[in-house]
Amino acid sequence: MSNSIAANDIIQNIDDLLAEYPVDECISILQEVEKQIDVRIKDFSEHVIID
Repeated sequence: MSNSIAANDIIQNIDDLLAEYPVDECISILQEVEKQIDVRIKDFSEHVIID
């Protein structure tokens, strides 16, 4: 999957979220997603060996 297709999929999911929930709740949900992404990137980077 190309980066642009993946990005478009994520944007579509955000659009779906905005269509279903009030904006304030979407912001809260997306802030939680951001936290989870940070944790996953940190965990992943600890297991990747960079030459």
